[in-house]
Amino acid sequence: MTEKEGIGDHSYELFLKIQRLKLLFEKNINLKSIYKEKKQILREKQTMINWLKQ
Repeated sequence: MTEKEGIGDHSYELFLKIQRLKLLFEKNINLKSIYKEKKQILREKQTMINWLKQ
């Protein structure tokens, strides 16, 4: 995979994780796991932003 190739796949994966997080909130499941997953998504989002700035 070349530089910046596959960014569509990664952003779609991130989109799916965000959708899953919304579903967890709607179902009000285990707040600790929601918090953990939210932190993970924010980390991945920041990584992607930093990567795109390169």
